[in-house]
Amino acid sequence: MQSGVCGDRAIGYNFSVITCESCKAFFRRNANRQESLKCPFNQKCVINVLKRRFCQSCRLQRCFQVGMKKEWIMREGYRSRKHRLSTIPENDEEIKKIFDQIDDGDVAVPKQILVELVKKSTLRCLTACQCRCTCGFYPADTKLIAVSSSFTEQRFPQSNEIIAPFNPVNQFSRPNHDNFCPERGIDYPPVISNCLTPMPQMPVSVLPEMSTTWDGNICLATSATTGIQQAYISDDNCFSVDAFERLFADDKLLLQELITANDILKQPLDLSTNQKHFNELSLMDVVRMTDLALRRIINMAKELTFFKSLSSKDQISVLKGSCSELLILRGVMVFDQKKHAWNTSVIQSPAELEIKLEILKNSKELKHYEEHKRFLTTFGEKWGKNEYIMLLLNAITLFSPFRTNLQDIQKLQKIRQRYCDVLRRYLGNLYVTSEAERAYQELLKKLDDELNHLSHSLLRIYHGLNNSELNPLLRELFDLSQT
Repeated sequence: MQSGVCGDRAIGYNFSVITCESCKAFFRRNANRQESLKCPFNQKCVINVLKRRFCQSCRLQRCFQVGMKKEWIMREGYRSRKHRLSTIPENDEEIKKIFDQIDDGDVAVPKQILVELVKKSTLRCLTACQCRCTCGFYPADTKLIAVSSSFTEQRFPQSNEIIAPFNPVNQFSRPNHDNFCPERGIDYPPVISNCLTPMPQMPVSVLPEMSTTWDGNICLATSATTGIQQAYISDDNCFSVDAFERLFADDKLLLQELITANDILKQPLDLSTNQKHFNELSLMDVVRMTDLALRRIINMAKELTFFKSLSSKDQISVLKGSCSELLILRGVMVFDQKKHAWNTSVIQSPAELEIKLEILKNSKELKHYEEHKRFLTTFGEKWGKNEYIMLLLNAITLFSPFRTNLQDIQKLQKIRQRYCDVLRRYLGNLYVTSEAERAYQELLKKLDDELNHLSHSLLRIYHGLNNSELNPLLRELFDLSQT
């Protein structure tokens, strides 16, 4: 559902019209200010998600045009009374003070009867109730007792270890399968055309069981089935698992496929004995190691349903066109902001291999080091360590329709847009609407401008190397044999 005022995601009917939370709050604040609000642009402002804040007058006018009714706004006096009645008064004096402020015309039953009803409600606060089973599940004489949570907390205090599985913190420990489908009764338009190979209809039960452990203020998402060993999430994104849970079922399946395919890139590198003991790696050593990373990137792509649906020629084109950009994005995911180094695990080695960013200073591209450093640091922990966001950016980059020698550009456009839509919805679950849209636009700008520019700079570094020392795969992917 979309807001009838600005087109943002709607939350329901507000003042007679389907609107978003922002327009609902705006109308409540400004419905009676129609005369005092003036438009500086001749009452012709466009009202949408991005521009709705620019002109209050046109936004309010739009609210009235779509049918919002200011008569439906609860008067301030009623709201204050409603607030006072939210807690039950404890004695007759408190009841009398409240009802002295209520006119006879404010209630649908006689005022005196309402007073008596409130008094009766304060006489006894039940902590438990009893009933008898009539369905036959229990023996006929069995008494069933329902006890309130406050009563059990007072009478039966438990240790944190016993009640931990029921704490709100653990609400993400098992996916709620009832939430895996879009809202019933709403026809959602298909986000991808029939020309594409459909996603395999995996049963919901195959989705990983997400659990959360807590280390101070950092939320660690773990999954035994997907290999997400430590997906560090910043304080701002502590509920990124919740953002995933609120996605539509098809979006979750698409993201889950990316996570599963990404497992191969998390495996430790198998380096030679000499390489394992290098204290100082040369630029050529790092270049040779990228051969391993590129092979894994190719294997990851082959696991994606959309990639399999492409023709062989288009598969080669998107891989050759995106490999340098994907290398950079993979670097963002393993970059240590404090040490300014890439960290990766190595087979048969307890310590991680640390590749300093400063090694790029050894290339002939003098500006590349500073540009690459800026790109890595501006991603920050907020996005760089959020696996969902980074894998979606990887997919958007892989399926770019702007590569050379493509046969079916339209199909690539639709695939890329599919991943963009999932990213937008995920960010919408992670942030408030305005911040989500700003983050979405900023991330796409990083891909289209900064990443593309950085990729060309990286390719110039490869072209400046001695081709005879490079593996055939690198020469093929980067067209180095032509130089």
